[in-house]
Amino acid sequence: METVMICLAIFMVLMSLTEHHMVNSCVCSPPRHPQERFCDAHYVIIGRIVARMEEYDNDFPQIPSNMYIPGDDLIVLPTTSTESMPESFPIGRIPTLRKVQAPRVPVLPPMMVNDGYWEKRGKLKYVVQVEKVFKGKERILKNSKVVIHTDLGSNFCGMTNLNLEERYLISGSFNEGELSVYLCDWVERTTDLTKTQRRGLRHFYSKYCDTCQIETGSVYFHRDSEVKTVCSYNYNLYPSVDCEAKYSSCIMRPNGTCGWYKGKDFKMCKRESNLKRNNVRQ
Repeated sequence: METVMICLAIFMVLMSLTEHHMVNSCVCSPPRHPQERFCDAHYVIIGRIVARMEEYDNDFPQIPSNMYIPGDDLIVLPTTSTESMPESFPIGRIPTLRKVQAPRVPVLPPMMVNDGYWEKRGKLKYVVQVEKVFKGKERILKNSKVVIHTDLGSNFCGMTNLNLEERYLISGSFNEGELSVYLCDWVERTTDLTKTQRRGLRHFYSKYCDTCQIETGSVYFHRDSEVKTVCSYNYNLYPSVDCEAKYSSCIMRPNGTCGWYKGKDFKMCKRESNLKRNNVRQ
């Protein structure tokens, strides 16, 4: 009976830890097509990161570092004892006591435990020099500077890996008058955008947001054969590169149905992906 109670207690502890992890972890699955994320976003811009600022929460404890010994002055004793010195040892060469300024105990920002690691708690602000505005022109002006907010903790989906002086495509939301961005939003270095994605940003994505719908799934079948306004997106079709995400756009065809526009870049990507898949099987 005692063994059963111990096992039950261990099980309850593991369940509580798992529940805590599930509640606090950032989950952005399933992956969504860039066009779908564009349509769901409140704003989509291209800009350069010119500054970043951290603001810490005051309601989290200050965690001091134990890397240093507290104290302003430490006395360092001589390494050689005067009793062991010969009588002829010159007085001027006898080591004397000296004072060394020790660093003060640093106080780190408010932090919390995330999977065994200390993680900062607060807000991260990016100052972005706007170069192009694809969505949200009623709130964002071209050639202006905007402040975009996110969370300092990646456990809360904070977008913390944007580098200074780099250009990004950034999509996000308007929250209480502020611009925000998180890990589940579409954020991409401009150098990583494909020609198809750039063409979609300029022409296709915004045009078909209200007329065509993208449904995501590992396997997708139309529930009704009469559904003509849906483009089905399967992110598991290609093992190495998501060809549909990089080289396709959901558009309305002349016959009034929605479907994927796939050019020669998509066909090349699909061919290369199939070659890699066959090589892996061999």
